[in-house]
Amino acid sequence: MGAFCVLWGTRPVRFFWWFFVLFDYVRKPAIWLLPAWVGWEALNMLFNRGAGVGFDAHLGGLLTGALAGWALVRSGQVRHDFLDDADVPPDVEKVLVQAREWLGRMQLPEADALLAELDEALPGRLDVALLRHRVALLGGNATAARQRALRALEIDAADVGDVAQQLALLEEALPLERPIPPGAWRQQLRRRWMALGCHAEVERLLERWLADDASATHWFELALRRRDAGDEAGFHRLLRIVQQRFPLAPEAAKARFLLEQATGTA
Repeated sequence: MGAFCVLWGTRPVRFFWWFFVLFDYVRKPAIWLLPAWVGWEALNMLFNRGAGVGFDAHLGGLLTGALAGWALVRSGQVRHDFLDDADVPPDVEKVLVQAREWLGRMQLPEADALLAELDEALPGRLDVALLRHRVALLGGNATAARQRALRALEIDAADVGDVAQQLALLEEALPLERPIPPGAWRQQLRRRWMALGCHAEVERLLERWLADDASATHWFELALRRRDAGDEAGFHRLLRIVQQRFPLAPEAAKARFLLEQATGTA
């Protein structure tokens, strides 16, 4: 503990404090903890001798560790890239609670600044990207809202809950009556949703937001995924879609063969 305080020095660390019924988590310079720990052990050594605890050993360990840490710092054997504060992630939940509170009060600049910092520290979080889109939308900045919507759609969904949120964002931010921005995000959504087994969502994506470049291969792949998931009715329905929409594609012949096999016709 003594070495930890000296090595981290003035870099802020998160720690827990309490005073009777009052308590909280705070971020303060690590070195502040050293005199607090040393003082606590020294006081107990002087005034709590009958406790049967080696407070003198605790105090000696803290001071020895602090001395060892000081020696490492002085000899240049410290990995500053590991210790730098930029590498310490913020308290995400606490930041999100604060951002949502400001959002609820329509304190949009404050919420946006806080979310921008969090997005820079921890890029690729869908919840942060969705909140940033909401801030731009409430602020009446249509251009920023559209850009942030696309940014949220570029993030890989982690689970079916994320897929549902991205689909809702598509419905809200990119309705079909408006031009749909081109880009790799559409195929990226398809591949990620497919990998998560969200077949109904993928079909909706192909039918609406990928209608202009959805190929026979995409539909045929979805049909096979339906079959692998045990959805025979969905499998046959999608094979018929491949036949009807892409009659000249090689996948149409494959679809016809599989349907004939299913119906038992030659």
